Amino acid sequence: MLLDLLSKLWFFENLYYGEEWLNLGNTFKIQLTINPLAFSDAMIANRTPESISAREKWYYLLGGFSLVLMGGYIALIYPVKHRRMQKYLLGMLLYIILFSLSSLLARYLPGVPPKSSLVSVMLMTKIFLPVYFFTLFTQSYLKAAFAILIASNVGNLLSFTYYPYHVIDFMYLRPLNQHFGVGIFNFADVYGYIFLVLIIIYGVVALGRYLWTDPG
Repeated sequence: MLLDLLSKLWFFENLYYGEEWLNLGNTFKIQLTINPLAFSDAMIANRTPESISAREKWYYLLGGFSLVLMGGYIALIYPVKHRRMQKYLLGMLLYIILFSLSSLLARYLPGVPPKSSLVSVMLMTKIFLPVYFFTLFTQSYLKAAFAILIASNVGNLLSFTYYPYHVIDFMYLRPLNQHFGVGIFNFADVYGYIFLVLIIIYGVVALGRYLWTDPG
């Protein structure tokens, strides 16, 4: 997270918007961009208002699921001996409830910006669910994978706490853009890609072990 934070601040202070700092034949380049959308979710920039609204509803649904999941986890699963973690999860649960209320207010009060409402819902899905799975799994490999995902999401979350209060992206890799539609990204996004690779490897290995040991 420190690498992500320092790199964002350095490029923002030393480059102007759209300026290229390095270009290796348009295969890899460093170019400063400011992403005004929540958590580098740039794909919704070119969508219609109807599709953005549908995406927002999806985040509300997933956020509500995370709320129920976290509450049930605290109330039913965690025993008394884990009081410290229980207090930590309870604090996050209250945090989610507060942001949920602000999201509802944004629907009816003109003084609350809808964009902040959407960001608050994405907080639930991109921060609290990875923390939940990090505490749920006991295998060190999976814990490490979800720790990387948490670092990824927190890195982009912190971008909304300092100027320009948007996600700062600065790296471009043409193969990622051509094959996966990835635009300009940052180190926090790289951590997210590493998480996906680790989970895919884990799934392949687990499936291989199952097929190898299955007597059928």
